[in-house]
Amino acid sequence: MSHFIYEDEILYGSAYYYEYLPIRDRQKRLEAMQRDFDLMKKAGLNTIRIAESTWSTWEPEEGKFDFSDLVDMLELSKKNGLHVIIGTPSYAIPAWLYKKHPEIMGVGADGRPALYGHRQSFYLGSKPYQEAVRKVDEEMMKIVKDYDHVIGFQIDNETHHQNVFNPELQEAFVESLKERYGDDLDAFNRDFGLHYWSNAIASWDDFPALNGSINAQLLNEFEKFRRKMVEDFWAMQIEAVDQYRRPDQFVTQNFDFGWTNHSYGIHPEINQFSAQKLFDVMGGDIYHPSREDLTGKEISFDGHQMYAYKKKPYLILETQAMAGNGSTPLPGQLELNAIAHIANGSRMVAYWPFAAIHHSKEAMLDGLVGHDRKWTRILDEATRISKDFKKLQPVIAGTYKKAKVALLMNKESQYMISQYDWMEQSRTYNAYNDMMRWMADVLYEMNIPYTLIDPEYETVEDLSQYDLLIASAFISTTDAIQNKLRAYVEQGGHLLATFKSFQANERIELYMEARPYKMTDVFGLETSIGCRPTQKEIEREGLDPRAFVEEINPTTAVTDMVFEKGDTEPVLYRNQYGKGTAWYLAAMITSAKLKDVMRQILMESGIQLAKVEYPIVVERLYHDDGHEVVFVMNFSDQKHYFNVPENAKQIVVATGEDELPSLEKTVCLHPWQALVFELA
Repeated sequence: MSHFIYEDEILYGSAYYYEYLPIRDRQKRLEAMQRDFDLMKKAGLNTIRIAESTWSTWEPEEGKFDFSDLVDMLELSKKNGLHVIIGTPSYAIPAWLYKKHPEIMGVGADGRPALYGHRQSFYLGSKPYQEAVRKVDEEMMKIVKDYDHVIGFQIDNETHHQNVFNPELQEAFVESLKERYGDDLDAFNRDFGLHYWSNAIASWDDFPALNGSINAQLLNEFEKFRRKMVEDFWAMQIEAVDQYRRPDQFVTQNFDFGWTNHSYGIHPEINQFSAQKLFDVMGGDIYHPSREDLTGKEISFDGHQMYAYKKKPYLILETQAMAGNGSTPLPGQLELNAIAHIANGSRMVAYWPFAAIHHSKEAMLDGLVGHDRKWTRILDEATRISKDFKKLQPVIAGTYKKAKVALLMNKESQYMISQYDWMEQSRTYNAYNDMMRWMADVLYEMNIPYTLIDPEYETVEDLSQYDLLIASAFISTTDAIQNKLRAYVEQGGHLLATFKSFQANERIELYMEARPYKMTDVFGLETSIGCRPTQKEIEREGLDPRAFVEEINPTTAVTDMVFEKGDTEPVLYRNQYGKGTAWYLAAMITSAKLKDVMRQILMESGIQLAKVEYPIVVERLYHDDGHEVVFVMNFSDQKHYFNVPENAKQIVVATGEDELPSLEKTVCLHPWQALVFELA
C-alpha cells in the first residue's frame, strides 16, 4: 500500500501562479518568485499547488512545448524546500486548440456553443480535446517525473459536465439506450413515460434533441450518462499521469460543491461516491461566509462530505484567505478556520491564491497577500497557523472520525428534487441541498457527529454500525435499498425519514402504490396529499419559510409531536417495526423545532446529547487505542466558558495565544478562538 506525505505532515500552503506575474524579464520574474517564497517560508507554508491553468504557456502552438516556467518553479521550489502539487492544465484551453477544433466547445441547453475565453466551457468527451489533453499531460510528466519534491497530481480542476448538450454526446447517449433496449421501443417509451405530450418514438432515428426535453426521467438518465463522462475523462488523464508517477505520489481532484454565493452543498453534476475510487485522496475547495457571518457550517458540511466519500482524511486544496469582496476575516478567524478544517478531517489547508492576481476576471481577489506583497496581520495569523499545525501533527497522526448518525443521499434524489417546483421558485436548484443542510446544520449546532452515505454502496451490516439513519427528501430509491433499510430497522435500527421520501424508483418514475413506497408498514402510515403552505400557515404553524407539508394517514404509527404554534396537525409520527423504530417527519419545520425533534429521536436511539451547543462547536478525532483529540471552537464574537473533560491530558493548541492556558476545570474561549485537547 502506498504511503503519502500528508500522513506524516499537515500540508499548509497556497496556489501559486508564477506565469501570472506582470514581469517580462525572466531574471526579474525569478527574483520576484524568490521574494514570494521568502514570504511563504517566513509564514511557515510548506506546499504550493501549481499549473492547473497553464496550457497556453506550456504549449503556445500545437506540438511545440515550452516548460521553462514550470522548470523555473520546480527548481526554485526545490531549493526553498517546498512541496509541490501539480495540476494537469486541462480546465482552460489554448486559443490554437479552439481555432483548430471549434466543435470542442460545450453546447448549452439553448443549442448554442460556448464562446472561447472562459474556463471549463468545452465538452469533456470531445476526442480532439481529449487527445490534446493526453498529449500535454504526457509531455508534462516527462519534465516533472524526476523531481522528488513533487508530492502529487491534481487531475483537472473543479470538474463537472457543465450541463452540455453537444450533438455527439447525445448520439452516444442514444447508442447506450439502443444497447439496453434493442428494438423494444415500447419498453423504452413506457420506462420513461414518453407518451406524455406525444414524446414517444417509433424509431431510434426519431429520437429528438434533449435540449428541449420536458421529461425529467429521460433527463435523469442523461444526467447519469454525463456524470459517467466526467469519470471517464478523469480516468483518461490518470492513465497518462500513471505512466510516470511514483508510488509515493498521490492523485487527487479539486472537487467543488453546490454553490449559492459560496460553497453550500453536494454538487449535482458528479457522482462523488462513484468517482472517489479513481483517486488516492479526496481534495476540494471550500469557500464560506466570513466576518460576522462566519458560522463554520460550510467547513463542516462540505468537510463531512469529503471525509465520507472515502472514509479517510482529505485535502483542502483551496480556501479563502482574503479572496472575495468583503471576505477579509476578522482577527482570529483565519486561524479558527484552519483548525476547523483539520478538526473535520483534512490534512491540508491551502489558500487561493498566494498573491492577488494582476489581470483579468479575478484581479480584485486578494490572497494571503495583496498585489503589493506587503506583510499584514493576515500573514501574522498564517504564521501562527503553521506553528499550530506543527503541534497538532504528532497528536492527530493516524486518527480517524466516528459517527453514529448517517444522512442518506443519492444522486437520483438530488436530481429529482431539483426538477420540481415544490419549494420557493428561486430555490429549485438548491432544493436538495436545502433539505440536507436543514438536517446537517441542526446536527452541527447540537454537536452530534454524523456522516453521509449512499446506501447503494452499503450492506445491511454496514448500516448496522449506525444508531440512527436520516433520510431527508430521499425521494428516489430502489427495491434493494428499501430492503436494506427495512432489514436495518427490523433488526433494531432507528430510521428518520422526512416528507418527499420513498416516492420514486431509480428512474425517478413515481410509484402508483401508497407512499412511502414499500415502507408503509415500516413507518406505520400512508401519505398521498401534500402542499406548499401559505405565508399565514407558515407563521401560524411554526414552519420553515421554504416549507412543504404532507397530510398523513396513520395505520400503526402514533403521534410524537404537533406543530409548534397552531397545534392543529401532527408533525412527527413514530412506529415500532420489528426490534427497531421508524419516525416520519411530515413537514419542514423551523430549525428550532427540528432541534426539539432531534433531541427526542437521538435519545431514543441511544445517542448521548452534547453538553454544549453552537456557537461552541466540538469535533473529535480518534486513535485506535481509544484516546481522543477534541477540538473546541467558538464561532462567535462573544466569550464563552467550556468545562474541560476530566480525562484531558493537555491543551495542544490555543489559537491567538502565545502561551497555552493552564488545564483548569473551566476554560474561557475568547471570540473566534479554538482550543485543542488531547485526552488520556
